[in-house]
Amino acid sequence: MPRRSPRTRTVKEDECVDEREAIPVIPVEMPVETQSPRERINFIEEHLETLTAQELLTVRKLAEQMRKKKLKEAKAALLEEMRGKLSEQGLTLSDVFPTRRGRKRNRVSPVKYRSPNGASWTGIGAAPNWLKQLEAQGHRREEFTVTEG
Repeated sequence: MPRRSPRTRTVKEDECVDEREAIPVIPVEMPVETQSPRERINFIEEHLETLTAQELLTVRKLAEQMRKKKLKEAKAALLEEMRGKLSEQGLTLSDVFPTRRGRKRNRVSPVKYRSPNGASWTGIGAAPNWLKQLEAQGHRREEFTVTEG
């Protein structure tokens, strides 16, 4: 048996204006802002049960959009609050949270081995096929070491 919302009740037939059907009486709603988080969640849970799978997907999408929006707003508010407190002290965000100047560049590893036809390998990772083939033919890896200069 489906749960009934505590917010609505069916009026008895003798109370109805139209005696052919019962008219649901909706009590004066308590403003959402005055409800506790638990009360709001209970209300939502009760109503979620009545939705179809497609409607639930829509609700989930809307809830995720709202969550992202609220997080963005909370982040902006927190940053503004922090900036205000820092300015009172004569500081900035970069004074408190210094960032690195510039990025570390990816170092290019020097070539360690070069094939007779010009292909190269740094010696890092799995050996390339050209080197495996040459080793299978009886060559030694050291024969292809690149010398400095």
